[in-house]
Amino acid sequence: RTILTHHFQELLRTSKQRLDADGPLTRVDRDAAENTVAFADDYVAGFGSVSPEQDRDTLVQFARRYELPAELTDSPEFLRMFKQAHRDYAKALLTYSDGLEHFDFSSGAPAEPRERAAKASKVGISIRVAADLYRAECVLTGEWTARTENEKLEYLTVLFEMLGADTIIGEVTATDANAVKTDLQRYPKNRRKHPATRELDLEQALQVEGVERLQVPTLNKYMQTYKGLFAWAVSNHHVASNLFDGMIFKQSKRQKEQSKRSPFSPDQVRAIYKSVLTTPTTDAQFSYRRWGPLIAMFTGARLNEVSQLMLKDIACEDGIWLFDLNDEGDRKSVKSSASKRQVPMHTRLIQLGLLDYVAELRSKGATKLFPMLNYCPTNGWGRTLGRWVNQQLLVQLGIKDVRLSFHSFRHTVATELYRADVEHPIVQSIMGHEREGVTQNTYFNQGYTLRQRADALEKLSYDA
Repeated sequence: RTILTHHFQELLRTSKQRLDADGPLTRVDRDAAENTVAFADDYVAGFGSVSPEQDRDTLVQFARRYELPAELTDSPEFLRMFKQAHRDYAKALLTYSDGLEHFDFSSGAPAEPRERAAKASKVGISIRVAADLYRAECVLTGEWTARTENEKLEYLTVLFEMLGADTIIGEVTATDANAVKTDLQRYPKNRRKHPATRELDLEQALQVEGVERLQVPTLNKYMQTYKGLFAWAVSNHHVASNLFDGMIFKQSKRQKEQSKRSPFSPDQVRAIYKSVLTTPTTDAQFSYRRWGPLIAMFTGARLNEVSQLMLKDIACEDGIWLFDLNDEGDRKSVKSSASKRQVPMHTRLIQLGLLDYVAELRSKGATKLFPMLNYCPTNGWGRTLGRWVNQQLLVQLGIKDVRLSFHSFRHTVATELYRADVEHPIVQSIMGHEREGVTQNTYFNQGYTLRQRADALEKLSYDA
């Protein structure tokens, strides 16, 4: 109850600030708030209909944000309390909005002096409120996917600890920003999971010796997040300058090379290919171990793009079977607009029986290519497949390396296509990268044909 109260108090405060700036709720927003109240009342009364999956996703994200026990997300009592708190927040928001719809002259109180109003406006918003507004805008515009949002929240929570969540963002100084950068260099990796640090507050955790610290690429993710927050604050006139601009950690050439993902060598990818071909297909529970890597090495698709495939995403157009990579469906996401694309299916996948596997799933009424994979708010649908490849398959084959992972399939496909003299723009269209140049972006809206992309992909071969 304490955490729910705190959460919705902060949300209400942020919402009130928006209303103060923009005016009363719009008709659409008012309807949404009223529906929240009505649905919550129905649920609490015991006769409302809810979507268990959607509710659980909300509770999982809430539990992660406040580091609550995972088992709490399955508690009907916790769901009931959450809906009650959400209902009362919506009621308070409606009441506050109603107060902005009219003026009350009955008390005869004098209007607030202009000087007092000006002084109040200079106080500014807290770092937590600024972060909430920044996050809401990034989600609204599609700049952040669900996975990105969870990562950014983790980084911002550390900033709250370092600077104080209720600190006015306009009062943060350059000295404060430098202190954040210094402290991050001592921040323990996996702080919330490591036995030596998970029960400690920030200052205590920074003092623990003998634990692994964040690597430079991860440190820069934190700093880029803070830079993004303060860039938003500058644009919205909450701060005068971006104190985190230019404060990234510079890497040596050697460090950059060590942190880069690498393609598999020809011998490594052939070893993986031969290994997954021997994976039994009789047990549907583990079919992702065969088809996941095979699809990746013949398409260059990302881990989540492969893992979230629906059966309806496998289609035939103009006689060419293809994978339709999109964000339409059950909690699906793509990295960017360019990531939405159709990738032809390599004939080797058909020869190996992928379409037979698809037909079998359809006959059983399945909707997903890998029904056994579960969704994770942080890692999307790819967590299980990624862990199996990275922590088991590569280890078993003796090719585990810090620069090799499931993502190396993507590097391998790009490398092999370039070595086969496939033109750069066609490789971009297959990989889902943004087009380069005015000609490509302005005068080539239709893109390359399926046949052109299929011919390019057919140059991939791992049987030799």
